[in-house]
Amino acid sequence: MSMRAPADTIAALAGRRAEHRPDEPAPDPDPELRRRAERFLAAEARMLDERRFEDWLDLWHPRGLLWAPLDPTCGGDSEDPATHQCLLLDDRARLGERVRRLRSRSAWSQIPPTRTLRHLGNVEAWADADIDGDAVEVRSVLTLHAHRPGPSGGTDLVAARQEHRLVRDGERLLIELKVVDLLDADGPHPNLSYLL
Repeated sequence: MSMRAPADTIAALAGRRAEHRPDEPAPDPDPELRRRAERFLAAEARMLDERRFEDWLDLWHPRGLLWAPLDPTCGGDSEDPATHQCLLLDDRARLGERVRRLRSRSAWSQIPPTRTLRHLGNVEAWADADIDGDAVEVRSVLTLHAHRPGPSGGTDLVAARQEHRLVRDGERLLIELKVVDLLDADGPHPNLSYLL
């Protein structure tokens, strides 16, 4: 876990997440925004499955944060990755380090590389304007099949709810916050180095 992001940035992003709990309907869904969000999520999933990690990093805002809480039941105003245990808490710099490591020969757990297929569903998207400008909040469900080749390999199934906070950069959308709530976050896991 990396804690390079300043605590106030982490708290601000967590606070934005707490404004829209996963068990509540999305406010004022927008069909066109949903289609744009679906295209964005599909492109992100394809980049990761094709191991185009450098292209994937280009989707991230400089203050971006990837967060996978350890407690799948945590939520609401008390949820704060700076004070709760996490499976992942990586800022943009740490994500770059993870990508470099996945590309190196020193990532023993990824030799040979894990092959993945991501399936996305139940996408909801809505606009959210704050002091930083226009943003898009997106919720989706992720099913990830991860196959490890070789004699000790096998195929794992990972299920999660995802939340993305996308901020506009000209005509582009960039990821400011990505939360991956694994269905079994509090259970035993194989190597999750492919979880990006």
